[in-house]
Amino acid sequence: MSLPRRLCCVSAVLWALSGCGGGTDGEIADTQSPLPAPSVAVSGVATKGAISAATVTITDAAGGEIEILAGTVTQNGGTYRAVFSEAAVAQGISTPLTVNITGGSSRCDIDLPDTTDDCQIDDETFIAFGSDFALPEEFRMRATISRLETGSSAPDATYTINVSPASELATSLAEATAASSALTQEDIETAERRIKGLIGEITGISLGSQQLAQIELFDITALDANTDNASDASYALLAFAAATLAELEPDNTSVDTLAEVFARLHAELNVGDSGDLEISGTSLSRLAGSVETGLGTVIRSLAARGITRPGLTSAESLARDRITEWGNQGDDLIQIPASDLSQAAAIELTRQFARSLTRAMTETQSSPTKLSNGTTRLVLEQTDAATTGTFVVGVGENAIGTATLDKNGVITYADGSFETLPAPL
Repeated sequence: MSLPRRLCCVSAVLWALSGCGGGTDGEIADTQSPLPAPSVAVSGVATKGAISAATVTITDAAGGEIEILAGTVTQNGGTYRAVFSEAAVAQGISTPLTVNITGGSSRCDIDLPDTTDDCQIDDETFIAFGSDFALPEEFRMRATISRLETGSSAPDATYTINVSPASELATSLAEATAASSALTQEDIETAERRIKGLIGEITGISLGSQQLAQIELFDITALDANTDNASDASYALLAFAAATLAELEPDNTSVDTLAEVFARLHAELNVGDSGDLEISGTSLSRLAGSVETGLGTVIRSLAARGITRPGLTSAESLARDRITEWGNQGDDLIQIPASDLSQAAAIELTRQFARSLTRAMTETQSSPTKLSNGTTRLVLEQTDAATTGTFVVGVGENAIGTATLDKNGVITYADGSFETLPAPL
């Protein structure tokens, strides 16, 4: 797939417009200023926490490097905006596109309670949450996007590609599938579903249908009003990013570098004959523990702004339960289904959403209604407005009957468990 044809040819069109008057006497051409060439760019955030002063390169489906006119270094907070050269746009840019982040410095994105020794970066060196540390020159983190999407129809277009440990693992899985061939859209989308499934199994949070590299990311150490309404999916990715620094081998007294953690995760995550990810219980338990630490960081960071997110609290609890559950399976391989959601994750999502409601909602609705938190839909189907009123919860676009909620506030989940929603304060 290439950039839309209008972007590849727009330079020639603009040149023609500036050279012809648009009338019969050519006077317009004499007074009209030449139009600027279009700007086509890729922008985003690189976070493991925020990675600044890193080199940005972009490669196409075949691995060829695309010429960047400006924006080859990440800024404070991990942001970047790489503008393609006119020559690169004119030649056509084929997707999938991969953004490569190398070197630079990383911000400690782990906040442990009651200590400033949050991130261990050397055998005897600790730094506090929000502090920066240098990454080795050979450090690399990537994100690959299968197709170009933008809300703009103008020739000036910016495409979002956010780079995180989750996107790095997805790119690695896609490359393993492609072997020596050029990456395809299917390679990328299949790998993304597998990584989304992994995060969903640990946290119960769905990353939805949006491309992995286009889910909003930001600097977890610098939350503000602009991030207050970010999705649980965004915060799950930030927690997973924090986990890669907390992801240490329990019996190894030396400190694992980020590159070593990535290498181990790449080696531990394999695709089985069924097409699902396979990972040992021991490894998965360790990863769940690291994600729990990352979620704790996110929860405390939001709490400092006076924000409570029930979905993230439930995710932390689920990750904590997973530590024991998977640890008991030792070296046995566990299969992690690709997203769409497993039933367990779907039920957990439903539980999170249901607990954000109050019984008053079932008593005041008088017509079919849809509510949504971006992942879970809740549909009110009233067969008898006077007495029944039943909520049916679905994931994504389809109502899948995950749970029902009667007008007395009793919600029954697909696994048979139930609870009563609280009355309003």
